[in-house]
Amino acid sequence: MVTHGNQTPNLEAFHSHPHGSTYLSEEEFVLREIHPSVDPPSPDGYSANRASSHSSDHLIEFVDVAKSFGERVVLDQLSLTASRGEFLAIVGRSGCGKTTLLRLLAGLESPTSGSALFGGIPLQGLNSRARIMFQDARLLPWLDVLGNVQLGLHGEAKEHAADLLADVGLGDRARSRPATLSGGQRQRVSLARALAHSPELLLLDEPLASVDALTRLEMQALIERLWLKRKMTVVLVTHDVEESIALADRVVVLDGGQLRTTIEVPLDRPRSRSSSSFMRIVDAIRQEILGPTTSADERSSKRDIAPHEKS
Repeated sequence: MVTHGNQTPNLEAFHSHPHGSTYLSEEEFVLREIHPSVDPPSPDGYSANRASSHSSDHLIEFVDVAKSFGERVVLDQLSLTASRGEFLAIVGRSGCGKTTLLRLLAGLESPTSGSALFGGIPLQGLNSRARIMFQDARLLPWLDVLGNVQLGLHGEAKEHAADLLADVGLGDRARSRPATLSGGQRQRVSLARALAHSPELLLLDEPLASVDALTRLEMQALIERLWLKRKMTVVLVTHDVEESIALADRVVVLDGGQLRTTIEVPLDRPRSRSSSSFMRIVDAIRQEILGPTTSADERSSKRDIAPHEKS
């Protein structure tokens, strides 16, 4: 659901969402997709079920994961890992499975086959240790900015929401309504809301695709700063190759639902986009995405694209 300016959100889209089998109120829908668990974090900022985390350095372990929607194969025997505290970017052509991978990590979808582990434990149901930031902010227009950040919070955590707004540069807009904010400001609120539960995993589904170029650069710097401060694992889906290199430790290229290649980004932070080293990585990734393929195009031609994979 996309809401611009003073437009009222399409409430039917909330209730008819394909992944919800029962009638959901607007707030319940947002809580389910943006806050998979509404349990408050413990006072130290860690979710209550973190104690069960596996000792492995890998927070994410996917082995031969496949995902189909009926006869449509979206992910095909995908194996992937991400370490604790790592910033991972996922790039690839439209329809290659990027968003489906993110939804699996959030627990909004389940694998058709294969092993999907989070902290050494099989992912089952909604992942309470992950939060999502979407391309559209999905703010509730009848709540003010602070109310949107506090959605699903309780007790002390609710009181810290104002601090999060200050962290994203909106401390003075706590009582503003979403309709009065710019697109970039709404995304800052969305980021603060995603961080309010101190997630172990932050999932970014093309969150900057709809903002202007200058705001995009500012938001990239903000995301990097907050990641370095909080040390959570981040998985970013983007079509912007330069964005992936500016932010990520590794860039994963998907092609036809399979992992085509993984490219390390061994550059110091903050990264200079004009450096020859940066541009060499840009060229390498673009070649992987745009270059000739073997069976991937054939696989894509034999299946439809999942509804959330069209962009």
